[in-house]
Amino acid sequence: MQITGAQQSVKGSFIVDKNAATIFGIVLSSNRDDLLYFRGKQSLHINGEEFLPANYESKFLMHGLQLPGAERYFELGEINPGNRIVDVNYTDTPNDDMAGFAPYTVFVNVYSRRM
Repeated sequence: MQITGAQQSVKGSFIVDKNAATIFGIVLSSNRDDLLYFRGKQSLHINGEEFLPANYESKFLMHGLQLPGAERYFELGEINPGNRIVDVNYTDTPNDDMAGFAPYTVFVNVYSRRM
């Protein structure tokens, strides 16, 4: 999702792979991790059901390099993908810890188990 302006809200809808039996995790990343960490908030809906409320801070959905590769995601449990639609409503919010805004891209990765 492209964030081109301060305090911009962007909605992204994604379809999970047809071979996914369950969805179990999510991770956010960015070409500007500092802006994602300090300025990002979002909500997450899977199959129309809310899993993360509005204004959930992005920093809790990011991972560090200190974790093994197989553990670099936010655990959601075992979710039935249903209609396979994942909706993310992302908002850039001002933060006094950051000097200012610059355009950035947010990447949403959904982890699933195959049938």
